[in-house]
Amino acid sequence: MSGEYRPVPFRWVLPVAQLLLCVAILWPFRARLTFEIRTSLHAYRSDGRETQLPKISLRELYPDLLPDYSNLSAVIEARERIVEPSKLRLWAPVLLNVPAATAELPFSLSNPDGRYWVPKGMTLRVWQAISLPLIGLVLWWIVGRAIEALLAASRDVVRPKITWAELLAASVFVLIGIFALVSPIEADIRSEPEPPWIYLSTAGALWLICGTAIIASRVMQWRIRRRAAAASTSGAIPA
Repeated sequence: MSGEYRPVPFRWVLPVAQLLLCVAILWPFRARLTFEIRTSLHAYRSDGRETQLPKISLRELYPDLLPDYSNLSAVIEARERIVEPSKLRLWAPVLLNVPAATAELPFSLSNPDGRYWVPKGMTLRVWQAISLPLIGLVLWWIVGRAIEALLAASRDVVRPKITWAELLAASVFVLIGIFALVSPIEADIRSEPEPPWIYLSTAGALWLICGTAIIASRVMQWRIRRRAAAASTSGAIPA
């Protein structure tokens, strides 16, 4: 019965679902993302020469959201309805893939001012919103394998085998998750950072759960192999 077990391929479902979710979140601001990508490509192609940057209007940046400004109240309303939500939209892909930000640490540590590497002509927030979901494909693939392993272990099946590399990644997930979860406690609660504490804590809880799931799957597989080895030594048939 265990040999016939075929789990849902979470290793593929989760990465694809994460990527599609990020695309859906960023879709209303695709013009802004495209503009910064075009500006970055233009900056590298120009090679420092004085050339005209690509132009784009504010209405092109926010095609479906920008109202006709007739008075000051309309401007204020537009800021609350467009600018503030856009901040959260740009943060959402980052928070969904928080551990992926560790890939940028070597650049930050090697930089004298401690800043992350960002392509020319792009802002850090837009760059992370674009790049981290792509790096996150690997992270969610690992999480998907862990879910498959947990479901298989409930049937005394060791498949897929959780590797030491995945266990190391799980440890990083847990540490980052704990840090993001408890960081509001150590901070000045009177200040409102970006992203807001509630979203940062939620992301921390998510990755703490993901890391714990990977570790739990490894432990369950170890117990299954130990029971099988004990049963083989005693000559009994493992259940």
